[in-house]
Formats: sequence, structure tokens, C-alpha cells
Amino acid sequence: MAALSILWIAGQMFGLHIPDYEAIGWYLLFVCFVFFLVQTTVVSWLGVAGMLLFVLVFFFETPLLGVPPELLPAFSRRFLYDWLPLRFAFNIFP
Repeated sequence: MAALSILWIAGQMFGLHIPDYEAIGWYLLFVCFVFFLVQTTVVSWLGVAGMLLFVLVFFFETPLLGVPPELLPAFSRRFLYDWLPLRFAFNIFP
């Protein structure tokens, strides 16, 4: 539901032109659901260590996803960027 409300806020309140609300809404809903499943599985499997793992991933993920992969250093590209779960959500955008 959060994905659909973000889509509505972007389209209605900020006035962004969104060509296909339905397709983008379903995509965002799918991405959120898959992320929920991954996070729930890891935390159920590892417990508190799984939460620590996700905190570290989010700490390193946010700055790396804002940079095009071609501009990243070799270490960041090979060992960090390739293991980020949310990069698949960012790959749909050109």
C-alpha cells in the first residue's frame, strides 16, 4: 500500500507526469513484497544478526545506488554493487 501511496503523491501532489499508473503501481507493489519476503526470511533465519546484516546493507546501499555503475571504483562495483538487493528495483529506470 505504501508503494501505491508514493505513486499517488508523485503524480497528484507533485504534478509529475506518470504515463501508466497501473503498470508502475503493480511493479512497485511487487518490489515491496519481494523485499518484505527477503527481509523476513533473513531475519527469521539469522535472528538479530539478520537485522544487523540489513542495517549494514542499507548503510552501504544508499550511496551506491545513486551513482551509475560505470563510475564506481572496481572494488565497489565487484564486491558491493553486485550484492545489493535493491539494485534490481533501480535497473528498470533508464
